[in-house]
Amino acid sequence: MRGRWLCGRMEAFEDYPLRTEGSETFLVAARHIFKSHYDHDGRLCWPVPQRGPTIHSRGLKLTKIIEAEIQGLAGSIKTHKFKLDNSLNVFWGLNGSGKTSFLRILQSALANDPGAISDVSFEFARVIFFSENYNATLERTLKREAPGNRSSHKAPRPHDQRSHYDRSDHFEDSPEGEGWVTRVIEGDVGPDYELPYQHSFLPISRLNDIQVRRIGRLSGASTYDVEDFDFEADIETAWRQYNSVSLVKIREIQQKGLADILSVLFQSVMVRASELPETAIDEDDAYRLVLDFLVQQGMQLDVDRAAFMKRYRNQKELQSVVHRIRDVNADIEKATRSQLAFQKTIEALYSGDKKIRFTRYSRIEVQAGGRRSISVDRLSSGEKQLLRILLTTLAGESSPVMVDEPELSMHIDWQRQLVACMQAVNPDCQLILATHSPEVVARVPEHQIFEL
Repeated sequence: MRGRWLCGRMEAFEDYPLRTEGSETFLVAARHIFKSHYDHDGRLCWPVPQRGPTIHSRGLKLTKIIEAEIQGLAGSIKTHKFKLDNSLNVFWGLNGSGKTSFLRILQSALANDPGAISDVSFEFARVIFFSENYNATLERTLKREAPGNRSSHKAPRPHDQRSHYDRSDHFEDSPEGEGWVTRVIEGDVGPDYELPYQHSFLPISRLNDIQVRRIGRLSGASTYDVEDFDFEADIETAWRQYNSVSLVKIREIQQKGLADILSVLFQSVMVRASELPETAIDEDDAYRLVLDFLVQQGMQLDVDRAAFMKRYRNQKELQSVVHRIRDVNADIEKATRSQLAFQKTIEALYSGDKKIRFTRYSRIEVQAGGRRSISVDRLSSGEKQLLRILLTTLAGESSPVMVDEPELSMHIDWQRQLVACMQAVNPDCQLILATHSPEVVARVPEHQIFEL
């Protein structure tokens, strides 16, 4: 969390009495929650949030593809040029039209991995994308040399890709001298602008149970390879990665709420009645909000109900604190909305009254016929595909999620609902699908359909 730190003498902080009436409740809670936040001079510090961009971890740069141009795709004499929609793009065409090749080129451009498309037939590719973190527009181009002038070598891997996975045998040969050239069109970028940008890609090879294996999240690029794998372990790994990010976001929301509360309590902020939200919170709701909030922070305090309500009626500062708690709860609900949509969507489509449970050990369990749990590996091929696609969409954040032939193994009814389900699970990502199913395309607006 970005912010400056306000510091006050620890002795002054400890002078507050250990009472659990009204606003003093939060002093007791804060003493435990922030007990390790002391500076070198023995002063207690707490963060006061400031406005500023959210900086994500290296290699996880939120991205949207703006435009793509491919010459000679799949041997075609025409130039394919598309301006992509910010939320949904469905590319369709007959077999052999280059749908899979098109997605692979997009994936290769964002990953800055020319070796990934060494076997793809095209002459020139240009991909323009926007980085939300840099607030910059970038272009990557790759031009193929004439076949007679091409020599093969192992494509160099972007430096940051070595951080999580270091098996060079997964990087295919790429013609010497051929690589993605990155150019900044507009905006200011950092020194790592040539590294991979966040995206997810599900190829057709995900279909069979024994041949798709995640080869690592290479600086934001979820890729897959043909090799034996454990579907259940793969799903659990994907869920654990998403869940860890989600928990960090929730914790940041809670910490910001605590910082706001402490700024009221410790800085003697005078709260005027006109500064409080118009929607009043009655005493009973305020009391429950406070207790629930303290429990969420791991605090079990005996808050005197009558004393709390008396102070709540008379103290504008305490009313302001309660309103801040309500705002925190609303932010947490918003942060977990996609997860609930994911769960409800899966349960609505699965047959046999199957239910999805998220365990305390960051696992996904499927319950069938009441409380009987079954392994996700026992699901049908269509159910597995739906789970894999929606989970990838859920974890896509505000970045491209590319799926090749999402209709595979799915019933026609599921195909009709798939796009809407993906958007419900994650309305912020940029969906890029390649299909030849009329059912997938049927409910997609015309301006979001592109023919190859």
